[in-house]
Amino acid sequence: RMPMRFLLRHVFFHMLLPANSSLRYAASFSPRCYFTLFAPLLLFLRTALDFTYSHIISLMFAVEKGFDYEEDDTANAVVWFLNAQRLNEKTIRRTDIVDIISGRDILESADGPVTVSSPKNNSRINAQNGVFVFFPYDSKPLNIFSSTDDILIKILIPHQDCKSLLSSLYRLGIRFSSLYPELTSVSKDILLKIKVFEFLRENCDLSNGAQ
Repeated sequence: RMPMRFLLRHVFFHMLLPANSSLRYAASFSPRCYFTLFAPLLLFLRTALDFTYSHIISLMFAVEKGFDYEEDDTANAVVWFLNAQRLNEKTIRRTDIVDIISGRDILESADGPVTVSSPKNNSRINAQNGVFVFFPYDSKPLNIFSSTDDILIKILIPHQDCKSLLSSLYRLGIRFSSLYPELTSVSKDILLKIKVFEFLRENCDLSNGAQ
């Protein structure tokens, strides 16, 4: 088991680097340093979940693949509501959200998942406007650990409704670039615009036909 102090120290160092300069800095490292820095980071990313304060952004996350679903798809998208204060009260016996840099000693002694805040040092973290839930190495999944509704609430959205919701979010000005402010989101937004317009036109035609 990797000591938590060792893991967090290197994760903190990486998080302080400018987001657009990580690869440039990595290029000057020896292979050993590269592995030491990025292997713990990947482990951190695999043991953390991000939650947003924005209900609109959380809905966009849930329905962003709405146009990929088949018409007869019976599965559901999910929106999770987290009571961060109650979670921390259960695992670290305090209700405040822990700063991931200054609170590493708190994380080492946690009894389960902990809600943490991170530096707003890149555009994606700023855009998604939220917090992380950090999972200790041997922690249970959050939906199992938080078995009571006062910590975690699950909202199901049928896949058949996701196209309509995604179209509504688009008309409200929400785009993929709102969640992922990077170059690849530009092409995704163009494709989304085409699909939304086709969906709205088809439904308008159906409505006119029914009248």
